[in-house]
Amino acid sequence: MRSPTTGCWSYQGWELTYNDPDPLQAAHALAIGLRSFVSVDDGIDVAIETAVQAGAALVAAHPFDDEPAANPGRLTQRFARDPELSARVHRFELFNRSQLFSWVARAGLPCVASGDFHRLEHLGGWKSVIPCARDEEALIAHLRSRRPVFITEVGAETARIAA
Repeated sequence: MRSPTTGCWSYQGWELTYNDPDPLQAAHALAIGLRSFVSVDDGIDVAIETAVQAGAALVAAHPFDDEPAANPGRLTQRFARDPELSARVHRFELFNRSQLFSWVARAGLPCVASGDFHRLEHLGGWKSVIPCARDEEALIAHLRSRRPVFITEVGAETARIAA
């Protein structure tokens, strides 16, 4: 949906957050196009399956493997170590801001670049350019496919100007 105020496009979705003290069990996934809350109380596997059945495009978010984490308490390594769970999502973050998840590239997985956005300085980093129509249905279909996305680096200054 295009905002009449800013002219920016925004799409609905949720982050499915399954934290665990064991990084090998922790996983976060973006459910783009999901319109209602999905609980992770029964585990990330059930939550992902529910979101997929609801038609969402699923992206493995910040899928750490052996990469160093700025916040060790936020390690989410399950996608890197669980092929069954990985097979349930459509895309994997190759970059989250400037954090590279090199195992995603080595595995040749369909990827995107994005980043958690909590403050203005988070706008910089690697971003995805997705060659599809500017509507939610086209975006979801593209992300659920194996069609390519383009990845570009957006500098902090450029991001501030765009904001």
